[in-house]
Amino acid sequence: MKEKFEMKAAAFNEKNISSLADSILDLYPEFNHKEFLELILPNLDALELKERSSLIEDTLVTLLPEPFEKGVNILLQAMPKEITDDELSGFDGFIMMPQTGYVARCGMDNFKLSMKVLYEMTKRFTAEFHIRYFILEHYESTMQMLERWADDENVHVRRLVSEGTRPRLPWAFALKNFKKDPTPVIELLERLKNDPELYVRRSVANNLNDISKDHPELVTKTLDAWQDGTKEMTWLSKHALRTLLKSGNTEALALFGFVHSDKLDVNLSLKKKEVIFGEYLEFEIELNSNEENILPVMIDFIIYYKKANKTLAPKVFKLSSKIIKPNEKLNIVKKHKFADFSTRKHYAGEHQLAIIVNGKAYNKCSFNLNIT
Repeated sequence: MKEKFEMKAAAFNEKNISSLADSILDLYPEFNHKEFLELILPNLDALELKERSSLIEDTLVTLLPEPFEKGVNILLQAMPKEITDDELSGFDGFIMMPQTGYVARCGMDNFKLSMKVLYEMTKRFTAEFHIRYFILEHYESTMQMLERWADDENVHVRRLVSEGTRPRLPWAFALKNFKKDPTPVIELLERLKNDPELYVRRSVANNLNDISKDHPELVTKTLDAWQDGTKEMTWLSKHALRTLLKSGNTEALALFGFVHSDKLDVNLSLKKKEVIFGEYLEFEIELNSNEENILPVMIDFIIYYKKANKTLAPKVFKLSSKIIKPNEKLNIVKKHKFADFSTRKHYAGEHQLAIIVNGKAYNKCSFNLNIT
C-alpha cells in the first residue's frame, strides 16, 4: 500500500535534522551533536509541522553558544546555497524555519545583525513568519528595512516584504495593527505591484485579499487607482478581490464591468428535486438580456446546506464569466456532486439552490438530499 504523504515528515525528518546538526558541528566542534538529535528525533512522531519547527528552535536556543552574535554566526556560515528559482518548491528549505525562529527569539536586541541574517535566510527559504516579531518590537526600523528590501534584486527578499506584512498570514499570528490600519502595508505593496515576477505579484494579491476582509472599500479603491490596462494588473486585481467577488461585493464586481441590470432575466430549473448522496445535482440556468449593449456577467451559485441543527448554511461556488449580447439568450447546464469532504459533512433533508449574477441572487429553489 502506498504510504500517505505527510508534509510534516517531508519538512522535518531525521535526514535534514541530522544534516543541520552535522553542518553546525563542522563549524563549532564543541557542539553537542548527540544531545541535539536525542532531544529532537524521539519526539518527532507525536508533533505536527509547526510543533516540530518549535522543538528544533528550542534545541538550537539550548545548545548554540552565547552570546547571540556567536551562535547566529554559526548558522549563517552553515546555510546552504541560495535558491536560484523564483518560487519556493520542495521541502528541504523548511529546515531554515526554526533557524529564523532562533533569530527572532535571541536576536531582538541586535536588530542590525538580525536583519542581516534574516535577509540571507529568506534567500534560502522565507523569513515571513519571524520578521513579524520585529515588526512588533522594532516597528519603525523594520518598516524602513522593508522599504529598502522592496527594491532588492533578489525575488525572495522582495516577496518577503509583502508576505511578511500580511495582516492574516496563514500559520502565523495576525498583525492587529495592520488589520486596524493597513495604510503602511499598502504603501509597501504600491512599490511591488508591478514587480517583474509573478511570485511577488501573487503575494501582493494575497496581502490585499487579507486586507479586503477588514477594509473592502480601501482595497477596491486602491486597485481601481492601480489599473493600467495590462493583463498582469487584471490578474493581480482578480486574485486580490477573490473573496469580495465571491461574496458579491458590488464595488469589486464593478471594477471588472460586472454591474447589476434590471433588464436581465434569470431562470433556474432543476433536473430533479431529489438527489441521492454520492450523485449529482443537475440544474440549468437561462439568462436573457434585454440590454441594448453587451452585458458582462459573473455567474456563481449558492447551495444552502442543511446543518446538524437543521438550519441552512450557504456556500458560494464559482461558475462562469460570460459576455451576453443584446437580446441574446444564454443557457448553462451544471452538475454538482454531493460527497463528504474533510471540511463538510452532509445531512439528509431539504437543501436550497440559488444563482448569483453580478452580485445579485436569483431564483432560490429547494431540493431534497437523500442519504441512504
